[in-house]
Amino acid sequence: MKFSLKVQVAHKGVAEGSALVYRKPFPFSDINPENGLIDVPEHELKGANICDKVLVYPCGCGASTEDWGLYILKKAGHAPKAIINGRRIFYIHITGAMLADIPMVYGLDQNCLNLIRDGDHIKVDAEKGFIEVNRKGQPE
Repeated sequence: MKFSLKVQVAHKGVAEGSALVYRKPFPFSDINPENGLIDVPEHELKGANICDKVLVYPCGCGASTEDWGLYILKKAGHAPKAIINGRRIFYIHITGAMLADIPMVYGLDQNCLNLIRDGDHIKVDAEKGFIEVNRKGQPE
């Protein structure tokens, strides 16, 4: 199954990759910049690697240094390929996406966010304002 959703653009670019979905507000400080792994002991995604993934989460959170955390991940080669955010957008994550030159989109309500699953192949077109989701394990 394949479907497209219209989105708002926070930072332009086009990228595609496998989805890594988190259903709670996401802080980049939970990621080890040396390897791209989420290494917070109680984190739901502990052990997951964000490198080359399309991160999907409802909104960002964290300290005022979140933007630099994303930039450092990019410089270390461990950043996500793109970011899909829900309706609420954390301006510091936009700044981080801009610093790291990572496509970032937003404007999906919770119902739309729930359509995306871990491992789905996603194309983020932050030039034209849409995402294309190809369900994992299903033909196009």
